Amino acid sequence: MKKTIIIMASICLALFTPINVSAQAYEIMSANAVPDGYCHCGYPREKTQFFMVQMEICPKHGPSCVLYHSTRSAWYYYCTNKNCGDDYQDQWSNPEYNHEPMK
Repeated sequence: MKKTIIIMASICLALFTPINVSAQAYEIMSANAVPDGYCHCGYPREKTQFFMVQMEICPKHGPSCVLYHSTRSAWYYYCTNKNCGDDYQDQWSNPEYNHEPMK
């Protein structure tokens, strides 16, 4: 059930995340869930971290630089009681840019 929730959340995030003009692709990954206290309904709460990798066009080298991308992450908190509805997500972190020009 948890994997189904994580997959559904990933799909929703991918569909509703705005895409920059320079964006080429999105890939959303998630880490394993870890305990994070309790929900307001008394059930255990868990959190998982989502990572989003966005392939972009390098501002210095243009399209010839195929390994230029940004990485963002956000924590998603959810209740283990599927009827609780006490789920939320942190804001996406500032992007970290990775630059590996072609040789």
